[in-house]
Amino acid sequence: MFVSSFANAQDMKRYVQNNTSEIKSIDLNNTNDADLEAFGKAVGDARVVMLGEQDHGDAPTYLAKTRLIKYLHEKKGFNVLAFESDFWSLNYGWDNLPKNDSAQIVDFLSKNIFGIWTYCEAFSPLMKQYIPSTYKTKTPLEIAGFDNQMILGYSDKLAPYLDSVFRKYDLAITHKKDYFNKIIPLIDSLRKGYNSGFAKNNRDIFSDYLDTIYQQLSNTLPTNSFNILLIQNLRSEFEEFTNRSDLMYGYYVRDKQMFENLKWLIKQKYPKDKIMVWAASQHIAKVKSGNSIVINKKRVNVRFMGDYFKDDSSLLKETYVLGFISYQGEAGRQTMERYNILMPKKNSFENWISPKYDYSFTDLASFKNKNFLWKVQPTIV
Repeated sequence: MFVSSFANAQDMKRYVQNNTSEIKSIDLNNTNDADLEAFGKAVGDARVVMLGEQDHGDAPTYLAKTRLIKYLHEKKGFNVLAFESDFWSLNYGWDNLPKNDSAQIVDFLSKNIFGIWTYCEAFSPLMKQYIPSTYKTKTPLEIAGFDNQMILGYSDKLAPYLDSVFRKYDLAITHKKDYFNKIIPLIDSLRKGYNSGFAKNNRDIFSDYLDTIYQQLSNTLPTNSFNILLIQNLRSEFEEFTNRSDLMYGYYVRDKQMFENLKWLIKQKYPKDKIMVWAASQHIAKVKSGNSIVINKKRVNVRFMGDYFKDDSSLLKETYVLGFISYQGEAGRQTMERYNILMPKKNSFENWISPKYDYSFTDLASFKNKNFLWKVQPTIV
């Protein structure tokens, strides 16, 4: 959070102190939702609620988000939960998964949502308890994904699926001599993700193949169709994986495609549904990264997924963004050592909140000040 002057910081401090409400618990099984009324009122009629996290090793935030998901689903009518995970697996794979067996649901989710969440015990109440339980009710919670990195468990079925699509529409590329021994294997190699040497070593020819497939398929299918979007994801995934040394380029490619995927979910697949979004705060923030890169000899600003929402007034109007911060504690992912989070500065948001609250909610949407540099409408728990 940044404000342009001390006077504005004082105004914000008074606002926070007067407009912060206590949240009693982040336990999924808490049965009294009175403490979430302020949150529900702030969400209002929003059709999309984005739930961030400051680090992928922030377990208490997982628990807090899980309780909010239950509340949004049961009290506010949100029935879709979209993860920052495999677009192909969590859409086509999920849609074709039988939902009458809780164990099968848990197994699928554990293999098709990134391990930074599924390997964390704090994610278990959502994955193993709540989501399966909704399939015993009249209002099951639909799952979706919007990450272009189509590399998780179900992705081993992507290449055979696309082969069937290409041959169904008799694309000219299917008649090439190297179609089965090079083109399809190249597509399949991308599911190996970061270690995909096959795709990297065949970069130029693979790029040409993907462009050709996209052009030929576009002559047959609408541009907003799922299969067209799959090819777009392959193209962006390929660009990201073959430029791993340039972190900013990876953000540029990935976040732009994640926006297209999420927009498709909101406008095409679930046009009448309310959607919750589980992602890193960095991706959902409606701000540029502050960095720029050179593409085709032109310098462009790197933008995160949330920032693209500002270009679409309808998406911006119906989206509510929720951020999470912590006063103290540890963080750490499964593959990283734990570390202590930095203590907040003396005159900071964390210190403006009453120390009597273990958890709290502040709606900043109504705090509009032209000198507030982060002109988004963040909300913080």
